[in-house]
Amino acid sequence: VWLDRALVKGSEERPKKESKELATPPASRGFAALPYLVLDRLLSVMPDAAFKVYCALLRFEGYKSGAMWPGQRRLAGNTGLAERTVWSSMTLLREAGLVKSRRRFGTSNVYERVAITPKNVEAIVAKLKARPIRKMSTADKRRLAQSRNG
Repeated sequence: VWLDRALVKGSEERPKKESKELATPPASRGFAALPYLVLDRLLSVMPDAAFKVYCALLRFEGYKSGAMWPGQRRLAGNTGLAERTVWSSMTLLREAGLVKSRRRFGTSNVYERVAITPKNVEAIVAKLKARPIRKMSTADKRRLAQSRNG
């Protein structure tokens, strides 16, 4: 329960400052901004799993720094995907240019969302369309074939 201790009657404790960057933000607070260009141009060519992972990553974006550092196990738990699927989706997001990553201490990575602009969205779409089809679900194959034909 998120209560301000100063508002609780009879509390003489000074309220603790909340961190602006929470490791796991509560579901009832905040929001994640999804750029319209992702919805308009990328959703039709992006696999469902990659879209889920992208949205889950945005949930962990830091308030000031923009850095994201959830582990693959946490992303798998939040999206309902297997860890291997999360790993391959992260690889796809990096190769397409939607996310940058750098190594952090030990075995963890820090991710950063790349700003999507009208100038770079066509290059991202081209990279997503050029990927091999054999590793996609049937629904993703159908959607990609429709986007290539139309």
